[in-house]
Amino acid sequence: MKNQKSTEVNKLIENCTHLDRVHYQDRDLLINEYFKKNIPCVVTGLTEDWQTENWTLAFFKENFGDLKLNVERTNATTKKVESKEMLMKDYIDYVISNDSEPEDNPFYNNTDFNPPTALYKDYKLPEYFSCMFNNLKEVDTMPTLSWIYLAPVNSITGLHTDIANTSAWNLVISGTKFWVFYPTEQAHLLRNGGVNPFNPDFDMFPSYKNAKPMVCVQKPGEIVVTPGGMWHAVLNMKTGVSLTENFVNKYNLEVVQKYCVENNISLPVV
Repeated sequence: MKNQKSTEVNKLIENCTHLDRVHYQDRDLLINEYFKKNIPCVVTGLTEDWQTENWTLAFFKENFGDLKLNVERTNATTKKVESKEMLMKDYIDYVISNDSEPEDNPFYNNTDFNPPTALYKDYKLPEYFSCMFNNLKEVDTMPTLSWIYLAPVNSITGLHTDIANTSAWNLVISGTKFWVFYPTEQAHLLRNGGVNPFNPDFDMFPSYKNAKPMVCVQKPGEIVVTPGGMWHAVLNMKTGVSLTENFVNKYNLEVVQKYCVENNISLPVV
């Protein structure tokens, strides 16, 4: 990854606050210092007995190769979104070929790829990550809040806040991700997510020079926790596979309820 993205990432790594790493067994610390205070962190040690290490690109190609994916990218010049439908096996071939000659802006599969039912047995979450809406998956209006990402090197998820201000956890199974998080008091510097933190245009967004994000480099087996309502972006520094779930529990229910009230969204009854 030798391009403008890597130059900016190196600057961010050198000059920004890095997320704390907390072992998953430090439950009280995680809840009191991170979940309740809406602070992102990296959780370690949780996945050692999970079966997700078997979720390789080859595994998905062999077992789910005929699954249709929607892939997309945003043209850097026109800002138009390019999208197309591909079979998973063809997209995986594309991801692998991108390793030898990386595109600066590769196609990336979006959130249409929910984990096949058979894979949910491969991991088990502690209660502080469980979602109170998991038992409502049969409700037509309740979206699935789990996604798998097959990521080519250099692909990014641009600045955004998560659906309905839910919190999220993300596990890197293979590859490496670089994350940037912006505390609430810096949200006004981001121009509603218009900034690309991996290649910022300071002429267009001069106020962004004052932003001081929190960052982390996430490696296999590590879980990054994103607080509800916090702006963040992700760069895939290496090709890989990851799993993410959004969740609502007693620690973030208030911020989700506030979002739903402000946007006239009805929450399911639990």
